[in-house]
Amino acid sequence: MKQLYKIISAAVCAVTLFSSSVSFAASGDIAGNIYYTDIKTYIYHSPITSYNIGGKTVIDAEILNWHYGFDVYWLANERKLEITDKGGEFNSLQAMSGKLVESSEGEVGTVSGPYYETDIVTTLNGEPIESYNIGGRTFIVAEAMRDFGYNVDWDADKRILTVTKPMDFYKIETDYGTIKTTSDHKRNTGYVIVERNLLLTDENYEHYDLPLRSGYTIQGPGVEDGYMKLSDAQAALNAECNLVEQTFVGHTDWVNGISYDTPRYEYYIDLKFDKADIPKPISPIEDPAPIGSPIQTSIYSYPIGLVVNGESVPMLTMVGGKEYDKSAWIVDGEIYIPTHTFAKLLGYN
Repeated sequence: MKQLYKIISAAVCAVTLFSSSVSFAASGDIAGNIYYTDIKTYIYHSPITSYNIGGKTVIDAEILNWHYGFDVYWLANERKLEITDKGGEFNSLQAMSGKLVESSEGEVGTVSGPYYETDIVTTLNGEPIESYNIGGRTFIVAEAMRDFGYNVDWDADKRILTVTKPMDFYKIETDYGTIKTTSDHKRNTGYVIVERNLLLTDENYEHYDLPLRSGYTIQGPGVEDGYMKLSDAQAALNAECNLVEQTFVGHTDWVNGISYDTPRYEYYIDLKFDKADIPKPISPIEDPAPIGSPIQTSIYSYPIGLVVNGESVPMLTMVGGKEYDKSAWIVDGEIYIPTHTFAKLLGYN
């Protein structure tokens, strides 16, 4: 009986000792050590302040604001840091010059100092990302950006870690196929649905009516020219129409000597039709006052090219009697082109 008592007592003591040794990390606690490193980290085309913590690379989240193409907002009441991609791969000249990088020199692999746990919740594009406190600033783990769709590439020979966007970082689904891009072409704007056929004007300023399958066009804000569905144009011309994807490598040179290549996708509309089959509009009509229904939605404004019967044709709109280059619109998944561009294919304005 006495032996059993000793065993139970020993077990209780062991549990007590184990329980007293368990602790949970709290904000401000030392999370680990920062090590001197010769690794350089780039966001797009510019170096950024980075450190090595236990084999992971952390970058200064707060300096991402503007200089590296992100918006960074501090919500004090919520203890939250929001990082949002502005779209594209922008770097400021200050960032590209390297002047924004805080360097610390020391023997590679030796301890530079501690980093700390933080109660600040850091998000990237709306989702939480691993972060730490270094010198009172918030740092995020660069390798974790892979989980958010970014490329994180390691060049062992140059000892460089580079964060970029894949060519299909953004995807825009359309009725003619998927458009893949590294830039966010989404914009919030109002437009008006004009429930009438296409109104054409000849050189004598007489008006003609061309029936459209959908029965409407859309009008952008202000004096912006109207737009029509690409599918309406295809049907009216009895045309063959395809969205063609091709790869393009753009080269950028800056006055400070920095240069780089940027691969991306480009798209054009390949439109083929027999000019003999161009529809004849209805007899001259009076110019009806447009009656529109205002709609608020997200529109993608994307610079799609236009090739008609094998020849490149500019995508043009007319404002104030002058022609301007214009992007196509993608509204609710359907591609729209300027009505002025289509009218010119028919020989009208």
